[in-house]
Amino acid sequence: MQHPRLMYCRAGDRAVFLDIPADRYFCLPARLDVPFQRLVAGHFDADGGIIVALQDAGVVGDDGSVSATRCSGLPAADHSLPPAARAGGLVKAAFAQWRAQARLRRWSFARVIAHERRRGRASRSGGCDGAGEFASLHASFNTLAGWFGEADRCLARSLAFRALAFQRGFAPTLVLGVRLDPFAAHCWVQSGARVDNDAIERTRLYTPILTI
Repeated sequence: MQHPRLMYCRAGDRAVFLDIPADRYFCLPARLDVPFQRLVAGHFDADGGIIVALQDAGVVGDDGSVSATRCSGLPAADHSLPPAARAGGLVKAAFAQWRAQARLRRWSFARVIAHERRRGRASRSGGCDGAGEFASLHASFNTLAGWFGEADRCLARSLAFRALAFQRGFAPTLVLGVRLDPFAAHCWVQSGARVDNDAIERTRLYTPILTI
């Protein structure tokens, strides 16, 4: 299965793009953003010069079709999972985060995403939604934040959290989201409509642009 290389979402009234191989987010100039959004909505009426400009930007193919894939299929989060009163498995959580951070330093972003996609779907054990185990993991990573730091660690924490969830037979979704004014990106783990390792008040500030 060939996975999309260029993802996009609509944050506010602008289209935001994630170029996975280039590891970069970008927006189109205002003069191209509206035509692009009209194109994806099926109401495109711009001249050929705009099409050429959209092709030069890489968001439209040679045949005039949209070459970016819109993030979809994730239920809107409606609650988050609070951390347990006591952390459990701190050593395993610390090793998982150290390994995730080391991988992010060594690997390209595209390789990290490909690795996460290859994990596949794991069957959940006993029909349980993992709330108890995830709450304990959440508490562990909150405790480790004092050691690893908070700034720019959301991707490593979420990769580590998801890896430990897979070891326990669960398959939560890794979510990358963006916001504008000012631009920021964030990452978290979600099971259905439940945020597993973050506060919903924070994740609601971001629009998902990539889910795995």
